[in-house]
Amino acid sequence: MTGPYGTALLTDTSVVLPDPPVATAAMLDDARSVLAGRWLLVGEEYDLGPDPDWERNPSSDKEWQIAQHKHYFGRNLLHGLLATGDPAYLATWARLLRTWLTRMGTGFIVVSDAQVEALRLRSWVESLLLLREAHGRGLLDGGPAAGAVDDDLLRAWVDRMGHEAHYVSTHLKPVRNHRTFQLHSVFLTGVCVPQAPGAKALVAEAVRLLEDNLLREILPDGVHVEMATHYHQLVAETALDVATLAARNRIALDPALLRRIHAMTQWSAWLTWPDGHIPLLGDSDDGDHAALLLGAGALFDDPGLTWVGSRGTRGHRPDVPSRDFPDAGYTVLTDTTDASDPAAGGAGYERRTHVLVDSALLGEGAHAHYDALSVVLHCDGAPALVDPGRYTYSGDLDADGVDWRHTFKTTRAHNTVTVDGRDQTRYLSRNKHGPDAVVRSRAVHVGRDGDWVAAAVDSDEYTPVHTRVVVFVRRQYLLVVDRVAPLPGDTGEHTAEVAWHLPAGVTASVADLPPGSGARRTVVTAGTPAAMLLDVPAGADVRVDDGWVSTLYGVKHPAPVVRATAAGTGD
Repeated sequence: MTGPYGTALLTDTSVVLPDPPVATAAMLDDARSVLAGRWLLVGEEYDLGPDPDWERNPSSDKEWQIAQHKHYFGRNLLHGLLATGDPAYLATWARLLRTWLTRMGTGFIVVSDAQVEALRLRSWVESLLLLREAHGRGLLDGGPAAGAVDDDLLRAWVDRMGHEAHYVSTHLKPVRNHRTFQLHSVFLTGVCVPQAPGAKALVAEAVRLLEDNLLREILPDGVHVEMATHYHQLVAETALDVATLAARNRIALDPALLRRIHAMTQWSAWLTWPDGHIPLLGDSDDGDHAALLLGAGALFDDPGLTWVGSRGTRGHRPDVPSRDFPDAGYTVLTDTTDASDPAAGGAGYERRTHVLVDSALLGEGAHAHYDALSVVLHCDGAPALVDPGRYTYSGDLDADGVDWRHTFKTTRAHNTVTVDGRDQTRYLSRNKHGPDAVVRSRAVHVGRDGDWVAAAVDSDEYTPVHTRVVVFVRRQYLLVVDRVAPLPGDTGEHTAEVAWHLPAGVTASVADLPPGSGARRTVVTAGTPAAMLLDVPAGADVRVDDGWVSTLYGVKHPAPVVRATAAGTGD
């Protein structure tokens, strides 16, 4: 039963707090598993019983223990309590938190550079919000779990929050997303837990450093500098959370930062597919931007963000169907905006065509893939050409000698051209690479009847130059033209292979068009709405290979890849 300290903590009204996090089916599933002693993280499940050994990692992947120590389980258990009223969830949450606080010190996972502490703080603040709601419903007192949550536990927890926030603030990464996540956790703790030691100083320091870091981390067109859609989403959600919480509590932020955060959410809106998912550029898992866009639409009074966040049911569509993001090098092409209006006789919001052309630079950090000039396509309600995603951060070879980290980063794993069997940028290790491939001669036209993008890529790994032109003809047909040209004086033979990655769960076959000609090939797919016609040089090999797609870390699914390979001298 909570005493005076707990009652004051859980009923404090001195701060305008964020809304409690919303439970998902996956969170409730996880809560049930942890209640039974089973822990499923990064695709691996282990039975740890009622009293886990917090210092032991049952997995060979360090990401498993990192995920465990972020304390998502605590938030999920409290979601389980609120969803069911079952006091076993509360008792389990209190027991696990108490044993962790007693046995574990701050900074246990040294390799994380205080990233684990930062995300654990976020989980703890979310747990506190849920605990306040449970207290308001009378779920903390009485019944079998009476006494599970007492003042001693809550005081130790809040003191640890202050200690860990200070630890994070003194162990900041020098740049980019990790620094942002760390500073956000410090800001969140200082604002939402004013009882934590040093809370006011934590807020002031976090605001000062966040303003500087986010303005460096977000390009002027709103794209995150690491060129990975998943990390863009994480940073956008973090930045919007800071802006929203600051506005609620009258904490001043630099207007330039607010404009940059607004631009960041606009890129989120443009990259979102009509079905609400996102293309998995770089190190990415699938993500849902709806909550981000609805929140940003309200904060910035932007009906275009609301339109995408509500999937066309509120707000209004953009004034133009296509948009270029020149600082990053991305272009999004869509069909006529009337197609999103069923009342106008169109096919509806989710059946719009969405093309993303990646003529971006490699991006800062190690989250980008070797995918210059790649194209992804969503049409008629489903993905048609996809990026395979991230799958893993582990660079260790599996039992078959495969480095899956490299496999998912390769040029061949993307919808672009591989020259001489080499990546555009050399892979050195899980987080290191050779000289960046360079995109040049980039030109974009967004017009009344159609759009096009043209660019070339130079690589230190081979001498020929790959040029690609993407034309969205009358916003109905997508034409992609590739040229691989050796440098003057280069008379050697080179190979070029173009790949088109299809979604998991579909099938594909290749046939000559016209039959027996061998010159033009049509790809027949089942499970996607798109038809593909390949015009290839005589003698080119066109085939369907086995590939992989991963929309969730640690989980991969087989998916077909259409490949066309040609060899020769000259163009």
